[in-house]
Amino acid sequence: MGLVLYICWNNQNISELMNQNSPIYFLKFGEEKYLKKLLINGTIYCNSLDYFQNLEEQGLRGDNYEGTTRIYNYHEYKYFSVKIKDSRTGEQFPINPTKLHVREFFSEMKGNMYSLYCIRPKDIIDVEKFKIDSRVKDFGSHFLIINAQEFLKRFFKVLDKSNIEFTALNVNYYEKNRHNGNLTLFDKSNEFEYQNEFRFLIKRDNSNPIEFEIGNIEDIAKIFKSDLINDLEISWEPKEDV
Repeated sequence: MGLVLYICWNNQNISELMNQNSPIYFLKFGEEKYLKKLLINGTIYCNSLDYFQNLEEQGLRGDNYEGTTRIYNYHEYKYFSVKIKDSRTGEQFPINPTKLHVREFFSEMKGNMYSLYCIRPKDIIDVEKFKIDSRVKDFGSHFLIINAQEFLKRFFKVLDKSNIEFTALNVNYYEKNRHNGNLTLFDKSNEFEYQNEFRFLIKRDNSNPIEFEIGNIEDIAKIFKSDLINDLEISWEPKEDV
């Protein structure tokens, strides 16, 4: 059994779809029982930023560069010198590195985060064969395919009504061994680029998880087993005028 997503357009909405970063579909991976809570009740569980920063499962969800605020990469050692000093004798020893990597980061992060896999026009327009990386299956046994724009409306409505301050953006991926300059919580090392992440960052004064409901989303989402990701196809085609 395979999955095919048909994305149709007409003259009225083509300009909106051509916004290259505008989410079309979200995919949420997880265990079936939790995804059913999201599907039926709209249950959104947001872990703390500290949780993601301290996660020990490096290589999948865990990223030890989470919370990095600035990176400096010095590749030309002739422009600087590094020495080690013997505190007993005062003697200094040059170590002459060929490069130096310096990272600044938050020692403590407050607030919460919610993440989704995002499919955008830039991911699939003019791409001969769009493929979702099979590594995402490790995030859970099942996944939801969600109408992104409608989901965003419902998500925003609940948070606005509760006067919760938040920001929602696509994650920008960077090369950590070449980047020089500032970073935000919407920047992530490109070794995680296969996750195509869209983030919701919720501003709070503590580091406790937060849970809320946006209501039933069965009209805009459907659940599948993660194994079907291998056969997922996306097809663009014009919509016939009625």
